[in-house]
Amino acid sequence: MLGARPYNEVIEQFSNADVVVLATAPTASGKREGIPNVLKEAMACGLPVVATQSGGIPELVDESCGIFVRPKDPAAIADALQRLYDQPALRRRMGITGRKKIVREFNLNLSTARRAELFFRSADGCRSRQGLADTRQTEPALVTQRPA
Repeated sequence: MLGARPYNEVIEQFSNADVVVLATAPTASGKREGIPNVLKEAMACGLPVVATQSGGIPELVDESCGIFVRPKDPAAIADALQRLYDQPALRRRMGITGRKKIVREFNLNLSTARRAELFFRSADGCRSRQGLADTRQTEPALVTQRPA
């Protein structure tokens, strides 16, 4: 455990790794992880992950790019790491799949365009319910880059 590190150090550590493990567990009060950036960064670097199905992690990781283990189960972590060690083709395949998933689903430009489209649809719906003009006609500066 290295603690907080500058981004370039994180990427350097990932370049020397074969897999990333994040075995989180809910706290005593029930708090859980969201979608951890460290897993997104690892997957973006083409690394398979070993993680728990806690909090938002299953929204990011699935069996195509990682291995799930039970919280607080070191033997399960060891088994997952052994499996990835013994099967380099699986390790590579999971890494490639994870990277593709990050590029596809966590791309800032695509995400921004999707959110903008949702916003404009919502705004158009509100305007039409209120009898107001279509945003495409009244605010052209806002929609010049509107996704198709």
